[in-house]
Amino acid sequence: MQHITFLEREALTRGNAEGFTRGSAEGFTRGSAEGFVRGQRQELLDNLALMLDLKFGEAGATLLPDLQQITDLALLRAVRNAIKSATTLDDLRAIYRAPAPLAPHEHAG
Repeated sequence: MQHITFLEREALTRGNAEGFTRGSAEGFTRGSAEGFVRGQRQELLDNLALMLDLKFGEAGATLLPDLQQITDLALLRAVRNAIKSATTLDDLRAIYRAPAPLAPHEHAG
């Protein structure tokens, strides 16, 4: 076992404490941000369920399993924003089932 001096032991103790404090703060910040996003997503899903029920009745609930699979908040907001003008559930399905745009190097043809 290697002998360490008092100063080395103090440096290790302080370094460990500082690392723990920084790691805890970073973990808390990251956890808070993830929790906030999860909360926003759940609120959007709750709002979508209510709006679909008001607009389409029980049939609107058939979209919920698909919507619950979506993690992109912007896409969920796009569906929410389209409910007022939608005349069918397929109008809304077209929003989240739309093919992704081609990247510049993937042009068809």
